[in-house]
Amino acid sequence: MSSILVPPCRRALALVLTGVALMLACDTAQKRDPPPDPIPSEPLPANGVLIAATATTLAPGKCATVSAFVASLELEDTEAARAVKWTLQGPGTFTPGDRRTVVYCADATSTGTATLLATSLAEPQLSASLELTLGTPSTDAIQTTLFNPVCFDLRCRSAWPTDDPARVLVKVESTYEVASVVARVPSAARQAALAPVPGSLGYFEATLDLHDVAPGAYLLEVVVTDTRGNTLVTPARFILDRPPRLVREAPVPERVAATTELPILATCTDDSGGCVLEVRVREAPDAAVVARATTRLDTVVDLSPYANRTVHLDLRVVDALAGWTRSPQAPVLATVVMNPALQRVRSVPGALLDADATRLLFGPRENATRPVGIAIMDRASGSVVTAPAPAKDAMLQDWWLTSSGAVLRLTEGPDRTSKNTVYSLRADTGELTALEPDLSASSLRAAGDYAIWGVFPGFPGIHHLKVHRLSTGATTDLGPNSNAYNSDVAETGLVAYWGGNSDIFTYRDGETRQLTDDADPVRNIYPRTDGTRVVFQHGAVDLPFLMLWTGASLETLTQNRNAYASPGRDYEVRAGWIAYTDAVNNGPKQVWLRSPTGEVRKLTDFGTSSYIEALTAEGRVAVRTGVAPQERLLVSRADGTLQDLGPVAGRALWLDGAWHVLWADTLFRVVP
Repeated sequence: MSSILVPPCRRALALVLTGVALMLACDTAQKRDPPPDPIPSEPLPANGVLIAATATTLAPGKCATVSAFVASLELEDTEAARAVKWTLQGPGTFTPGDRRTVVYCADATSTGTATLLATSLAEPQLSASLELTLGTPSTDAIQTTLFNPVCFDLRCRSAWPTDDPARVLVKVESTYEVASVVARVPSAARQAALAPVPGSLGYFEATLDLHDVAPGAYLLEVVVTDTRGNTLVTPARFILDRPPRLVREAPVPERVAATTELPILATCTDDSGGCVLEVRVREAPDAAVVARATTRLDTVVDLSPYANRTVHLDLRVVDALAGWTRSPQAPVLATVVMNPALQRVRSVPGALLDADATRLLFGPRENATRPVGIAIMDRASGSVVTAPAPAKDAMLQDWWLTSSGAVLRLTEGPDRTSKNTVYSLRADTGELTALEPDLSASSLRAAGDYAIWGVFPGFPGIHHLKVHRLSTGATTDLGPNSNAYNSDVAETGLVAYWGGNSDIFTYRDGETRQLTDDADPVRNIYPRTDGTRVVFQHGAVDLPFLMLWTGASLETLTQNRNAYASPGRDYEVRAGWIAYTDAVNNGPKQVWLRSPTGEVRKLTDFGTSSYIEALTAEGRVAVRTGVAPQERLLVSRADGTLQDLGPVAGRALWLDGAWHVLWADTLFRVVP
């Protein structure tokens, strides 16, 4: 009998083969050989050695792979920690594979039995043995190879829902036509007929529903009968053990801004054998375990070695018996903030998205780095208003705080891309109202009592910009070819947009005004406004530059550029102040500031390009410079000089007469 390469286990339940006379490969039996007596469910040990082989009856000169797994709550889930020492008693030879596996080969002439003993190196008191039968099979009328349930190294790594049926897969080689193949678990009173796998040669499969079967050790029998009455029963013991469950109580959000210490609280439950919780830091050498506990983990992780870095903390649960190792939740991304210039103001139980003088907007959960759900926290009291979910796992794409609460654009549907809907959220009641029935909503922006967004009704490529006033509920469609992408709205209700033949327009209270009228190839696009002035890009595709509408006339801000500028990042306007970037002699971009009276001042002179992070109504500017991950944030002081905050990844904004930073789940105040 040749040895078998057993495929990885893909199963709903952890089926782990144990060490008593396993028939996993090509096994044979006498005609109408009665099946072995069924065994009852057995208690599962929390500590011990499980041992199995791909075949336990070997013809002369044949080989089998034998593996062992050390089940222990005290050991880390690594190959080194669970390594074993092998000892052979009897004829034959064995060749070590890895630290848990050997290949045993029978001699050409030996008969009788041979015993392999596996002893834990870490805990020598734990051991197990497996007896192998050496001899020529009595008949070869039927041979079977059982592929599933099999976990080659006694480790079932796939964690499917526990109510899914367990798949049984067997290959049958028969001299005569196969009449039936049946899988049964006698002590659990479960049985299923196996059917041929379409397109295969000799493979049969079925599913056994074991979701309500108690954990324990069981006997699986695969019974093959041919048309001449020959019957082969292939027995295999397995352990039925469902994966443990994990609950993380702290930290709640998946992204947190931490100091040098991060409290972690989690629990795990298991139906047998106990479970172990581990915290690993991916960025540590060898992704070292920094905390470990049985059943309940209540600890504080020291993050001081990772100052001003973002690290991934993986919380894993290990089933000591069956070898389940799972990280059922996304890792915690902890930004270790050790910056004396940042003073913590308040944290939220989620991803912090926006802030104003009285409120914090946040997403309670995340999915693929995008917020899921929305809530508003009162900064003074800490009370939270959470919006009802319009659809399961609706994902936030755009969000803005408004005078009455917030406006949101969410993607919904099974793949979260089939619907794009705009909603308003009232901060006082938590009421969520759909503002846009068209499902192609995009490019949401808001300021004060006003919100704008775009839709593509009827025909893709025909843009319509819509203006909504939250206090009255009135929505105005500015018509075809009014483009919302990179357009803007001010708190005064003035909308600056581009459309038509790529010209700039403004709209307020029913009045539309065209600011430019240029023919191709000149384009006027991507306006920014403070309610009076409008800054936009003007020129041919390859040589655009920035222009300013002062409210009465057009002025040029910059010379020809070699690339389009990004609104908000390369130019912004607030209360007459204009911040913009410009490159002299094709050098790195630098940030410039123009006052309401027209005075221009250069703010940066770094060797790498700088960009605008925020502009205040007082003419204060936050800028970024450098290359990620060492990109630095600088904020202007009252005297106009820049305060270097270092590599801060959070977003800067002006609140309460001071600079603040939104970072992960926390609002920080910048200390001068």
